[in-house]
Amino acid sequence: MTTVSALRPGKCVEDALQALKFLREQYPEKSFLYTIVGDGQEEAFYKKTASALGLNDIVSFVGRKTESEIAEILSRTDALLMASDIETFGIPAVEALAAGVPVISTRCKGPESFLNDDCAEFCNVHDPKDMEDAILRMAARSDTLDEAKIRAAAKPFDSVAVAEHAVQIYREALEKTK
Repeated sequence: MTTVSALRPGKCVEDALQALKFLREQYPEKSFLYTIVGDGQEEAFYKKTASALGLNDIVSFVGRKTESEIAEILSRTDALLMASDIETFGIPAVEALAAGVPVISTRCKGPESFLNDDCAEFCNVHDPKDMEDAILRMAARSDTLDEAKIRAAAKPFDSVAVAEHAVQIYREALEKTK
C-alpha cells in the first residue's frame, strides 16, 4: 500500500498507521508493507507514530519524489491509501487510477466525485477500524479488479479530456457574447 501526500495537518496518516497496526494484530502471519511518499511539517510526527505503534519494519518513508519516481512506486503497489479528513479533489488518486492502481479513500469529499466501485473502497474519516475493513475489502477483491476499468476512471482527467473540456467552455462563453 502507498500514500502519496504532503505530510501536513489534515492528511491523517496517523489513522492509516493505526489501521495498519490493527491489520498486523489481526493477521500476524501476513506481511504488509506501507510506503509513504512525501514530506512536510507532520513527517516527524508520523515517523514517531509509526515507531510507537511498532511498525518501523513495514512502514517506509521515502520522502518527496519526482513524477516519474511516483509513477514507478505506484507501478509496484497494490493500492493507494488516502486518509485525509478533507480533499477538494485528490490528484494522487487520479495518478494511481491512471497507473491501474485501485484506491482506498476516506469519505473526504473530492475523491467521492470520481471514485467508484470499479476502482475504490471507501471508509469513514478518522476511523482506523473502518479503514482496516476497507483495506480488507480491497484485498479480498484484488484478483477480480479490472485494470481497464480502474484506468477508465482516470480518463476524464487526462490532458486531452481536460483540454477538450476547456475548449468547450470557451466556445460556450464566446457563443454567449455574440
